[in-house]
Amino acid sequence: MMLPLLTLFAVFTAPVTQASTPTRAHAVGEEASPRKPKQLTIGAKVPDFSITDLKGRARKLSELRKESKSGIVSLTFWCSFCHSCRDMETRLDEVSREWKGKAWVAAIDSSAGETTEKVDSFAKSKGLTVPILMDATGKVADLFGVKVTTTTVVIDRAGILRYRGQFADGKKAHAEEALTALLAGKPVALAETSHKG
Repeated sequence: MMLPLLTLFAVFTAPVTQASTPTRAHAVGEEASPRKPKQLTIGAKVPDFSITDLKGRARKLSELRKESKSGIVSLTFWCSFCHSCRDMETRLDEVSREWKGKAWVAAIDSSAGETTEKVDSFAKSKGLTVPILMDATGKVADLFGVKVTTTTVVIDRAGILRYRGQFADGKKAHAEEALTALLAGKPVALAETSHKG
């Protein structure tokens, strides 16, 4: 059915009302947005996300950066039930202790079904002292584009993502090499490696 020309003119010239303007809750980057955040690329500024520690306290990235002299943060995605995590968690625990005060090194659990109580109990049974953070919603994993455990991200003193990939691969200690370079004020030689769980 054809609309009269006058009706068409009225539809296309009607003023935009306040109701047709997107609300702040649906603006890009807002938590209420149904879209996943855009995955960060190497060299991008990392937003000041919030995450929970095993005591249930919310911790912001900015707070973690202040807990080391350098402001450098390394997060390794880990969980209590993955085989590959068992192969590297002892070294991750050692790196956390070795770098204490120089950089903030922690594990982050984004796996579905994990609980703070279960993870805390598992860490104690293994004698792990590395700080463990809980990403129950998976928002932090999505932010970094992480799909498998043992993937590590290293963030420099300015809050820039400088490394993303394997914690280590055989004799190559990728995360430690990134930390060493950043602490020395040098660029990271290998900024990204494949993700293997």
